[in-house]
Amino acid sequence: MKPQIKTEAKISKTDVVCVLLATLSTILLVTALIPPKAQESEPTLYILHTPLVPAVIRVKELARLTEDENGIDNTWALWLINAYNPLPYGYIPQLSTIGKSDLDGRVAEYAILMIMAARNDGLILSPVSAYRSVERQAENFENSFNNERYLGRSAEDAFYYTIARIAAPYTSEHNAGLAIDFNIAEETFDATAEFRWLRDNAHKFGFIMRYPEATSDITGIIYEPWHYRFVGLYHAERIYNWGITLEEYIGYSAEDDSVFNEFKEQYIA
Repeated sequence: MKPQIKTEAKISKTDVVCVLLATLSTILLVTALIPPKAQESEPTLYILHTPLVPAVIRVKELARLTEDENGIDNTWALWLINAYNPLPYGYIPQLSTIGKSDLDGRVAEYAILMIMAARNDGLILSPVSAYRSVERQAENFENSFNNERYLGRSAEDAFYYTIARIAAPYTSEHNAGLAIDFNIAEETFDATAEFRWLRDNAHKFGFIMRYPEATSDITGIIYEPWHYRFVGLYHAERIYNWGITLEEYIGYSAEDDSVFNEFKEQYIA
């Protein structure tokens, strides 16, 4: 099913609550996806009716529908996936399609809203990779490993070089459909306006830059300015404000509550 976004034709500037309630039952934002054969360089997402409610308001409304008793949205999404925390064997998410990419269906509308918001600012965020099967993951790893061996690296060096760039099967966030690579999977992406927009705004839509610069000793992955992971609005805002990795965030919140609470008090009254 294609994600649908409802919007309100008349917005009271003085009453945001009314806007949020009204958007549930009025104007329908229609999205259309280009057939696979229509290859384009930008996201194959077309807005047939410009939304009158800003994407940042709609995304808060969307998140509110998932909040638990503590007001935390999308609690299912705070899930550490790395070399030491693999996915369950045989795990396959329920997917939704965005242009030429697939995502966990619970994430798709958040990604669409983020792409819309960037487009409203004159920028194109083009997903180049999202969900990736474990079979494809294994193939990518093997190809990279073999290439490094061909270039003269020892088997050990080729393995460690590759594992820092392409996660092993079942240890990649792409295998869970929770991550998106935007525009170009190269470090030079951080010199673009699109990167700067994502860096400053992705958390408003529940995404974090998963592998920040100079954190490979923590994440085990090289700096990837193009890779963004969904964790929900509540957690994304805190990870962004605190300037830490997901490993650090989950470690603080899950292993030692006293450390987490002390850290939290620096930002939350």
